[in-house]
Amino acid sequence: MASRLSTAYSRFMGSSASRSSVARAMSTGGPTPPLPTTAVPAWKAALGKFSNNVPPGAPGFWREVGIVFTVFAVTGSSSLLVVRRGLNAALGEGSLSEGPNSWRAGYMMFGLPAYSAMLLTFGTLSGRGAYFRTVLHRMWGRMLPKSVADRLKV
Repeated sequence: MASRLSTAYSRFMGSSASRSSVARAMSTGGPTPPLPTTAVPAWKAALGKFSNNVPPGAPGFWREVGIVFTVFAVTGSSSLLVVRRGLNAALGEGSLSEGPNSWRAGYMMFGLPAYSAMLLTFGTLSGRGAYFRTVLHRMWGRMLPKSVADRLKV
């Protein structure tokens, strides 16, 4: 038995395994297979992008997704309200569909920076600052030159 154990030890496990692990593997017929993973529905796996590295089905998954979605909702509606009111006060009444063109240009110029500032603020206040900094880096990295976008990296 000892020679059989040492042969199995040298052949299958190399020098890092202990003799007890070799004996356990031999008594059960080999190494223990990995546990089967449960299939996650595609829609729940897609939500995993918003869950701050909490896997779907883990405790706290829905809480993380809820916090992130709430921050996005509050940020979108708040930035829209602030930018519209500011532009209406500065340039007079207007909209994207009805103009004037100065209002449209102002909305494009101030809308995204206001959204970014509010997203960073609300995301940090919610305790998810690192996640929202990554979102902002991806958002601005698509529009800015690579040399400038790399300086924004967290």
